[in-house]
Amino acid sequence: MRFLASLLLFVGTAAACAAAEPEGHFRRPVALVAQGERLFVANQRGSISVIDTRTNRLLQETPCGQRLADIASTPWGLMAVDEQAGQLLRLEALADGRVRETGVARIPGQPVSLALSPDRWLGSVASLWGQRLTFVNLEAMKTVAVLDLPFSPRKQWWSADRQRLIVADAYAGQLAVVEVTGQADVDVTPRIVSLRQFEGHNIRGLAYDSQTDELVFAHQLLNGQTHTTRERVFWGSVVSNVLRSVPLSHLLQKPAERATAKQNARPADPPEPLPGDQQEVPAPWDIAHWSFYPLGNPNLAAGDPGELLITPAGQTVVLYAGVDQLAARRRPTQGFERIDLGRRPSGLALHGDGRRVYTANTFDDSVSMLDLETFQTETISLGPTPEPTLADQGESLFYDARLSLDGWYSCHSCHTDGHANGAINDNLGDDTFGSPKRILSLLGGHDTGPWAWTGSQATLSDQIRKSLQLTMRDDKQDQATDANVAALTAYLQTLQPPPSILAARAADPPSVESAASIARGQAIFSRQGCVECHVPPTYTSSAVYDVGLHDERGRTEFNPPSLRGVSQRRSFFHDGRARSLSDVVQRERHQQTSPLKAAEARDLIEFLKSL
Repeated sequence: MRFLASLLLFVGTAAACAAAEPEGHFRRPVALVAQGERLFVANQRGSISVIDTRTNRLLQETPCGQRLADIASTPWGLMAVDEQAGQLLRLEALADGRVRETGVARIPGQPVSLALSPDRWLGSVASLWGQRLTFVNLEAMKTVAVLDLPFSPRKQWWSADRQRLIVADAYAGQLAVVEVTGQADVDVTPRIVSLRQFEGHNIRGLAYDSQTDELVFAHQLLNGQTHTTRERVFWGSVVSNVLRSVPLSHLLQKPAERATAKQNARPADPPEPLPGDQQEVPAPWDIAHWSFYPLGNPNLAAGDPGELLITPAGQTVVLYAGVDQLAARRRPTQGFERIDLGRRPSGLALHGDGRRVYTANTFDDSVSMLDLETFQTETISLGPTPEPTLADQGESLFYDARLSLDGWYSCHSCHTDGHANGAINDNLGDDTFGSPKRILSLLGGHDTGPWAWTGSQATLSDQIRKSLQLTMRDDKQDQATDANVAALTAYLQTLQPPPSILAARAADPPSVESAASIARGQAIFSRQGCVECHVPPTYTSSAVYDVGLHDERGRTEFNPPSLRGVSQRRSFFHDGRARSLSDVVQRERHQQTSPLKAAEARDLIEFLKSL
């Protein structure tokens, strides 16, 4: 029956790994995995490249999927995550270096990562916009469980006993500890047992250190109250890049054990539930025990730390994605040695010999090999590429931390993958210091002018130039050039709004009950006058309004942010004072002409979640 199920899945799906492509195209490698003497590279633009690790030569490239995000090796073949098509693809590696599809599982909500259980029977797939985990029996390619989360997930890690799964927020410093019971082919039951949090954002590296029994996180730390003056950027006071090590025993501690262990938990409300959530989500509490290792120094920063790897021998490798480098140390007591790589190294894989590490250089269409004994590198081209468009150039600049003073942070550092890290920043965006503002998402922002919370920037280009000069601290004016501004503008114009969480989670059209609630909420939205500031279809407007709020400088007029994709945010208003849509509607009663009844508030929130 398992074979038949897999066969039917394959027959019912278009062969995604088939025809050859012309050579001159971009691949954008983002993830890789070593299997025997071959390295399989998942390319974001929809192909798999295969490298012979005995010779470090490219064997083949096979078009596969639409937009690949991750790849892993299992006893049943390779597994590739296709975030655009919403699928997990099972692939067979052929003798000539090509791959072919042998199975598929549907994963809605933009899947971005795959983590294998220790026995490699079960895969957990994290969906960014769906804010959920999908558990797949990898032999049968069958979904066996789904768990909704209170945040957008990305990095994952399984405990050795397969009973715990750690899931990291893609934007903020939040973790979910998931208990997983049952067998991979029958009754898998996942459950969130705790939510943990620390100050930080952009968790892009996650690895287990077996020698210390700690989980290590590579992430950034934005001090929202620190002004973006040259001195503070220079010393790394605005954005720090760090490795944070947390004892596994502390991380896995259950909330009921806090009093015994005398933990100091920050008071917090449970995350806002969504229709269809399977369990009551616990309130988050602080991680109290950790150690810190700062990355980078004044004059030589380490912007945007990314993938992280700790070898069985205790060697640590971390990517400095924003400055195109890899940092490695042979022992925990030693400092890191920095090694130049291609542009935006984004993926790491350890060869079976334990000596060689491979990295995917996204904007160079190349792979680098590092020998951990000699620290010598070799670069492998994935093939010829065409001339980049203006938007392609802008994308590369967006992720380049060298646009900032000494390379401390990039545009992506605050506007994570074009979205937002949920923090506040004091960056002269309103022409003052001392009144930090919430960082806005750039997804779909190209048609929502004017820009900045004060609406002071008439064009997107004006906003970009000001950010380069005052937020990134380009004091020499060698980055805020007309060419760079034009390229960044072109890239931002390609970014579309995120889907609503209801759309991202729905496999089918909304139920009659849900559709009716959304319709009632839309009527309330109009009746309450929300449409005067948040005008469809962009759900914003060009004016500034006094809506009863003020900042630290006494300013009372703000330009309304667009409400498209508002369900994908975790803080609201200029200062982030509201932590949920329920806070906005029920606690703040924002701009209500008359108080809403509980049922009306639920309908309005349901409508907002549909945008």
